[in-house]
Amino acid sequence: MHYTLHEPIMSSFFTYTTSFEILWEWISSAPSQQRHPMRAPTVITTAYNIPNARTMILRDVLPNRLIFFTDKRSPKIHDIQKNPHTTIHTYDTKKKLQIRIRAQMSIINEHPQWNRWQSMGLNRFQDYGTSLPPGTLIQQNNIPAATMEIAKENFCILEALVTDIELLKLSREGHQRVEWKSQEDSWILHRLVP
Repeated sequence: MHYTLHEPIMSSFFTYTTSFEILWEWISSAPSQQRHPMRAPTVITTAYNIPNARTMILRDVLPNRLIFFTDKRSPKIHDIQKNPHTTIHTYDTKKKLQIRIRAQMSIINEHPQWNRWQSMGLNRFQDYGTSLPPGTLIQQNNIPAATMEIAKENFCILEALVTDIELLKLSREGHQRVEWKSQEDSWILHRLVP
């Protein structure tokens, strides 16, 4: 994939806004860095014109793709099946930088790294291993016990194919906004009104 600039941006903006490779390298470091702002972004799906937002842990990063784990009984699966358009949002408080990613979310059933991802996810099989689906009302604090068998059945991998990334830098000297957009195997940078 080629990465080209549509037009130059102000030199005071972050270095990774001048190169998609640098920006993606920064995003790719998130799964291994506990305090990285992209490690636990808000993932927003929509069903029946109702937005649903939740924090998810970014588990892996592939070229132009973000990997998340979930329970296949989760309501977000229904949302994605109805409407795969997803927004992923985070805010870097130190850099005063909002990052908004638009993507097409899908369920991965086969992939060369599927077994590795399942092994990572099932390290905490309790997250996927109860007999009741996520969001079920608990009666009298009776939380059902989790089992590895149920977890293996319900563990699910989500892939977000990134289509564009918008960066908004807040500054007293003047806000700046840019958008990296995927176009025919290239990433093109556009300046936007803040």
